[in-house]
Amino acid sequence: MSAPVFISAYNRYHSFQLAQYLEDRGRLGGICTWDWREPRGVPKSIAFRGTLSKRVACKVVQRTPFVRRFEKTCWRAFDHYAAVRFGPRAAKEMGNSVFHVWSGFCRETIAAAHRSGARVFLERSCPHISIQREILAEEDSRWGFNTAAEMRAYLGNETRMIEEYQRADFIVTPSEFSAQSFIRKGYSPDKIKICRLGANFDPSVNPVMRDSSGTFTVLSVGTHAVRKGFIYLLAAWRKAALPNSRLLIRGPFNKRFKEWLGDNIEFLPSTDHKGLQRLYCQANLFCLPSVEEGFGMVVLEAMANGCAVLISDAVGSGEIIKEGKNGFKFPSRDIETLAQRLTALYEQRSLLAPIREAAKETAREFSWERYGDEMLSIYGK
Repeated sequence: MSAPVFISAYNRYHSFQLAQYLEDRGRLGGICTWDWREPRGVPKSIAFRGTLSKRVACKVVQRTPFVRRFEKTCWRAFDHYAAVRFGPRAAKEMGNSVFHVWSGFCRETIAAAHRSGARVFLERSCPHISIQREILAEEDSRWGFNTAAEMRAYLGNETRMIEEYQRADFIVTPSEFSAQSFIRKGYSPDKIKICRLGANFDPSVNPVMRDSSGTFTVLSVGTHAVRKGFIYLLAAWRKAALPNSRLLIRGPFNKRFKEWLGDNIEFLPSTDHKGLQRLYCQANLFCLPSVEEGFGMVVLEAMANGCAVLISDAVGSGEIIKEGKNGFKFPSRDIETLAQRLTALYEQRSLLAPIREAAKETAREFSWERYGDEMLSIYGK
């Protein structure tokens, strides 16, 4: 009998896609999440979501800066909840079960899994937390950011996350970029598994014809301004000084950006799925200049919507980019080279059509079904 899989993810991430895939194949033992949304295609009898009050409280803490210091309390409460819900269920399987857990919220859950004889696969999309912290500290020092304070709860969870890495049987990363960060920290390559993520948009839907002669629009999308390297894009944009162009950044504004702003730069608020798709469809070019990025699902999203992409070599999904064929790359933190690439693509925008088509073909290859198939192979079926 195939081993049932128990999923534990504080936020949704891509656990909902995995849960539905496993349920469709009779492999889902249950999913535990405190995300606001309900997992689709999963029977309520095996979807453990906590009380409404807990989900609301955790969402408020997550989105309100002055109470964000309580995030660790929420994470640990969720970890205990998942361990209590799944430990006894897994024990009934007599060692024939799998736990798929997300990093940062699972130390107690891992212990419960091992008591039941289950194998634990810990998913970590970002690089090893210690390497990530070092990179962010470099950005703070260089630009005067205050990431250490803004991400106090997350970075303060480093010791606990490292314990999770050590206790898990396997660590699943979405890229060689993230995998190598663990190997550099002394983890055995045999413990690290790579499973690339999927595209959240269907490349066959809503084909878009962009006007190659109108305003040249560059889009960047991200939830953390420092990690996404927005300041490098702003500096390169000023240096390139492209006429009849605009830069759209759907992400948070940092006060350190003020000196780089111009009339053709706009920061946009968060939007829903359809709104994000409209932005991708407006753009001639998508740029992700991250200083560290385990994968960057926004890259696949842009490609699925027929957008040419220009990304830094610190983005894990760059491993699927074939330079000049389905996208472009540049060295992370290199403002001069980024400005040159922006200028070259601006001047040759009429030649981007085949790049966009190749990008859509690449996105078709990276479906969530493919991700699920690879995860089953990693579990050992």
